[in-house]
Amino acid sequence: MVNKKIMSVEWQIEVALNHDQPDGRMIEIFAREIWTAGNKTKDIVVFLQGGPGFPAPRAGDGPPWITEVLKDFRVLLVDHRGTGRSSPIGPDTARAYSQPEDLAEYFSHFRADSAVKDTELLRKEILKTKPWILLGQSYGGFMAFTYLSLFPASLKGVMTTGGCPPITANNPSEVYERLFAVMVKRNQEFYKKYPEDLKTVQKIVDLLNHAPILLPDGGILSSARLLDIGLAYLGGTSGMERLHDLLDMAFADRAKTKLSYAFIHNIAQTMGYETHPIYAVIHEALYCSGTASNWAADRLLKSRPEFSSTAEMPLFLGENIRQAMFDEYALLRPYREAAELLAAKTDWPALYDLNQLSKNEVPVECFVYKTDYYVDFAFSKDAVKRTKNATIHIHDSWQHDSIRTHSKDVMKILLSSLKKRMKIQEKKKKK
Repeated sequence: MVNKKIMSVEWQIEVALNHDQPDGRMIEIFAREIWTAGNKTKDIVVFLQGGPGFPAPRAGDGPPWITEVLKDFRVLLVDHRGTGRSSPIGPDTARAYSQPEDLAEYFSHFRADSAVKDTELLRKEILKTKPWILLGQSYGGFMAFTYLSLFPASLKGVMTTGGCPPITANNPSEVYERLFAVMVKRNQEFYKKYPEDLKTVQKIVDLLNHAPILLPDGGILSSARLLDIGLAYLGGTSGMERLHDLLDMAFADRAKTKLSYAFIHNIAQTMGYETHPIYAVIHEALYCSGTASNWAADRLLKSRPEFSSTAEMPLFLGENIRQAMFDEYALLRPYREAAELLAAKTDWPALYDLNQLSKNEVPVECFVYKTDYYVDFAFSKDAVKRTKNATIHIHDSWQHDSIRTHSKDVMKILLSSLKKRMKIQEKKKKK
């Protein structure tokens, strides 16, 4: 039981680390099924969490979308491999491998294809259920398209929010070229809204350029690490307002010669790279198919003068991994050599089957945000266009986190459309 209104049951399964070697090393996958009274036999909606490297929400967190989905469905909350209660990756993982090659090999099995195969095994072997429905937020939407590519017969319907992947991109450089343009524009909007913050950020960056701060955990607060926080603020609803509030308490003195402890602490704790290392270590590999990433974001950042730490308008960053993060974030250091090896890896298999998607028969509903900071709008439209039976719903101003901030509206659109289309599919099958 989660509470008096929501019931739950926990599921666990052991799966192969490498699905091509079923007799090899095993890891554990955890999922929690929840439902409301009277809905125990309803269809299951599997929530695919964004990330990579983040666990499913706990039912007690009460994400508002859950309330909407539970009205007509059961919900399965899966901790993707390496997260939550599914053989989580942490400092002990790095210490368990004496050779970086072995650690890199371990991490190579934590992309969407492996996680999708885990989820399918849950369906077939543990829940033993009929085809189910997916709800993928952000990276979870990317996973949904991989699921459509690998196991279309196991799906009754798919919904994605801010999660249509760049299915035709073979390397991350193609993705970052587009996202960097969005980053620049969002920074310009921020400084236009809060012009006084430009001087504040210039001063902070100047202080850190001259004297990076050694953090209590041994990490380094550099000007680049400061600007990393754009990922946490500029892509969300009310993110600009929250960033402005954070900058308001940046200095410890009126002369603005010293950063406040509270500000330093907040910056150090803002990013989740150290507690969710999968995100940092394999993020660029999400965009690789038969090619190496070679630190694509880092190379682009260094080639663009507007992203220099001495630029007149310091630019907060977004969803990009810098090579120096594995020095500046203390708890990422154990993964540094493995990350270097993975950045040079070329034999990444494709995550999407374009041929299968082009003949897809599963109803797919995609909610796309025109100003999305993390997922390119043009790539999103292209994915929907190339996927048969996929429908796109576009909002001009909502942000990437709108499944939380506009949950009722988003889910009403997706669920009403999907339920109608699934009914039509059922009628066709009966004929």
